[in-house]
Amino acid sequence: MPGMMNYLLVIVLTLCPLCCVTSSSHDRINAFEPYFLQIIDGDIEFLDTHCRSSNDDFGNKTMTIHSSFSWKFRRNIGETTRFVCTFWWKTADGLIYKETEFDVFNQQIGDECGKNLFRTNRCFWSVTQSGFYFAKGQPFNWMFKRSW
Repeated sequence: MPGMMNYLLVIVLTLCPLCCVTSSSHDRINAFEPYFLQIIDGDIEFLDTHCRSSNDDFGNKTMTIHSSFSWKFRRNIGETTRFVCTFWWKTADGLIYKETEFDVFNQQIGDECGKNLFRTNRCFWSVTQSGFYFAKGQPFNWMFKRSW
């Protein structure tokens, strides 16, 4: 048994410096922060969305005023986590009135949302007739981010 412990100690001491080298910056160390992202239909009667990343596809969602959907995830080690959503504002008869697509999460938005390793960082998007609003922490104090 002492031989096994010595073997494990050698492995740990060998790998520990590698961890320090690959985690040279604070941002790199915190590459696994937990996130909660929520899309909220602010005031559009007929709204369809489709959100996805390179690993996840949430499919098309049909939303009504004040409805929402959300998901949880963690940033990857390279901080390249990216979620893209397509939004379709439709008429009552199902025709597309307006359409747009943009990143609802990427490195910049993640930094805005927060970088707490131990508590969930919460990001919110409100989709309205006037455009897209972002909030962090709680769904209020909205900041206008983009128009349709």
